[in-house]
Amino acid sequence: DVDVAAKRVRGVMTMRLRAAAPTLSRVVLDLIDSLTVDSVRTDRGPALFTHAGDTLAVDLGFTLVKGQGARVIVWYSGRPGTDYDFGFTWKIHHYGTPDPTDDGPLVASLSEPEYAHWWWPCKDRPDDKFISEVTVTVPEGLVAVSNGTLHRSDRPAGLPWTWEWR
Repeated sequence: DVDVAAKRVRGVMTMRLRAAAPTLSRVVLDLIDSLTVDSVRTDRGPALFTHAGDTLAVDLGFTLVKGQGARVIVWYSGRPGTDYDFGFTWKIHHYGTPDPTDDGPLVASLSEPEYAHWWWPCKDRPDDKFISEVTVTVPEGLVAVSNGTLHRSDRPAGLPWTWEWR
């Protein structure tokens, strides 16, 4: 969820993983330190984690052997990125009009090659990626766009718009 007025996001990231190594008991993700990890769970319940610097390390609480899979779910919130033109950006969008607030807010992310972790927990390294599905809820008047294929966009009565990209 994007809160434009407060320049904050709140989200949940679900990662489905499969062990490629002989054993796997810990997962390391990238997440900027200005975001707060509210909680982490796996298929088997709450997981212990540390979030230091831009690294989120999750102790699965069990060991997977090669080929076994699991899910890691991270709830997070806070003020992502900065006012740079990469990572996550909050700006007023205008077309050179006298009133720079004319066209309203512009919230954007430039995640490649390594700035996605400025707004969500992920594997933000070119040599260690995963396929994603992104669902974004935005206030009325804004549109969410992403790479991939638009799977769903709807707005239940009285609620913000939700966009789902795969």
